[in-house]
Amino acid sequence: LQAPTLLTQGVVDVLFPLRQSLDNAQAILGNIYGTIAKVIWFCGGHGVCGDPIVDDQGAVLKAGALAYLEQYVKGTGSAATAIPNFQWFDQLGKGYESVLLPYELGFNNLGPIPGSSDGGFLPIVPILGGSNGQGGLYGLGGGSPASNAINVAITVGAGTQVVGAPKVSFDYQGIGTTRAVYAQVVNNATGQILGNVVTPLPVTLDGKQHTLTMDLSDIVYTYDPKALGGLTVQITSSASAYENFTSFGLMNISNVKVAMPNRNPNLP
Repeated sequence: LQAPTLLTQGVVDVLFPLRQSLDNAQAILGNIYGTIAKVIWFCGGHGVCGDPIVDDQGAVLKAGALAYLEQYVKGTGSAATAIPNFQWFDQLGKGYESVLLPYELGFNNLGPIPGSSDGGFLPIVPILGGSNGQGGLYGLGGGSPASNAINVAITVGAGTQVVGAPKVSFDYQGIGTTRAVYAQVVNNATGQILGNVVTPLPVTLDGKQHTLTMDLSDIVYTYDPKALGGLTVQITSSASAYENFTSFGLMNISNVKVAMPNRNPNLP
């Protein structure tokens, strides 16, 4: 925990989600040694980057790595000191930077973007209607728009950006063998799942009423004036990345609430 650390994490990494980089950074920065830690999120990792690469993220990653090696291994210069504390690339391929990390107070400088739905009936059957990914049933993670889902529309307005973890809460009641349903965020303009990631939501189908509140996987999305449709948060019955062929059930989901982190991307 005393080693100056540069954490690079892929925004479409389906094995090591973005939250791990923030958890590691928070642990390192929070220790008693005053250790330096900085974070870069890029479009890559253990997954497929389907977004355009406009700004040269390869150059950013290379420059950061070489700066750390020069200053903290070779012991010359101060190039690493000048690296922003947090750098990231959005779905349009544009790069951003901030002195704050997403979990720090002030990074999200606008009020959360809300969304809600009355919910509905969700039958749970393996594969059918779920998020089955671009890689096929046994492919590497990933998600795809689901036809068997509770949908929550999200409007991201001009001059706003989502960087971090959406929060979802809902009431539910049901019976069955499944231990989870799944949530994902769809870019309505492209049909892509933001980050390619699907988040398991643990449920208890014992016939009793329950309430679940939890964060989804971290995502990055900037308002795009050329794209229509905004975002849709889906709660679906199955996902090939977590498929269990013994998962069946019947659920009634109600009072669905979503809160998206929100910031002005033009502020530091």
